[in-house]
Amino acid sequence: MNEIKKQLEYLKELVVLYVEDDEKIREEIVFFLERRVKKLIVACDGQEGLELYKENSVDLIITDIQMPRLDGIKMSEQIK
Repeated sequence: MNEIKKQLEYLKELVVLYVEDDEKIREEIVFFLERRVKKLIVACDGQEGLELYKENSVDLIITDIQMPRLDGIKMSEQIK
């Protein structure tokens, strides 16, 4: 139990970029994540995610793969 508490405390230090095109899924995950991380940045597709990544200092990216405009794999490749 102590290890889980440490992990939850660590999450509170992270800036997370979450990229998801499905509005319902995005809303549910945002509801879950925003209370657990330092800052949550949300994008609706890979192109917006890439732009937000360039504008912010991000510790962790959580992304969908199949999205319009720019998919999660291509977005990750461009970030890399």
